[in-house]
Amino acid sequence: MAKPWVKILNGMATHPRVNRTGLAGFGLHVAAICYCNEHLTDGFVPKGVATQAFGMLTEKVELTIRELVEVELWLPVEGGFQIRDYADYQKTRAQVKQKSEVGRESIKKRWAKDAGHSPDDRLPIGGLKVAYTEEEEETEEEDVSTNVETRAFDFDFETTNLCELLSDEITSNGSKRPTVTIKWLEEADRLLRIDKRDPDAAAELIRWCQQDDFWRANIQSMPKFRKQYDQLRLQKKRGEAKVPLTLKEQMADWIAEG
Repeated sequence: MAKPWVKILNGMATHPRVNRTGLAGFGLHVAAICYCNEHLTDGFVPKGVATQAFGMLTEKVELTIRELVEVELWLPVEGGFQIRDYADYQKTRAQVKQKSEVGRESIKKRWAKDAGHSPDDRLPIGGLKVAYTEEEEETEEEDVSTNVETRAFDFDFETTNLCELLSDEITSNGSKRPTVTIKWLEEADRLLRIDKRDPDAAAELIRWCQQDDFWRANIQSMPKFRKQYDQLRLQKKRGEAKVPLTLKEQMADWIAEG
């Protein structure tokens, strides 16, 4: 499945502004561009991410950031930094969203034409058989082993991005790279669309659970991640706050455990 890519000019490494920051500046600048593209921040780099997330020593990264600011590749803004002219070379959040919506509408109209339905009828997720009754939905067979390369366009950017992130995180732990299946995409879609989970919060929770000694071995798929979402969220909150859960949170935790 194709991933989103950033655009890097061939001559960036020899550009006078970049040259003045050295190899460290070039590396940090490119890493920040990748971060912004992945998270659709339109070129905004949070200060905490810039100083901690790219694997550089604190003293070195702070010096490099100052150099990037001095040559005006990064512009200081509230809460972090703005990459200069980011939108001139990379796609913005609005452009990505618009492309996703156009793709979904095109699929919806094509399905309606082929199936003889109105374009306002239900759009099948993942191109699978449409079930119109609860009984049909409960008994519908799903192909969980199908590779998504030819069906990925059925889902929006945030849905596919969550699946790719979980697959990447599992792989980074030394496990065999899991295949992002239609089932994965459907569960991620339901997580965002039906459960109303925030995409950024879900991405953060994926990273957290794959760094946790217990959960990294137990969350090996998107369906499992969605099922355990509340339990993961509460345990992450408890670890951050270092205080006991309230009775209400304990009950939610217990219910999530099933």
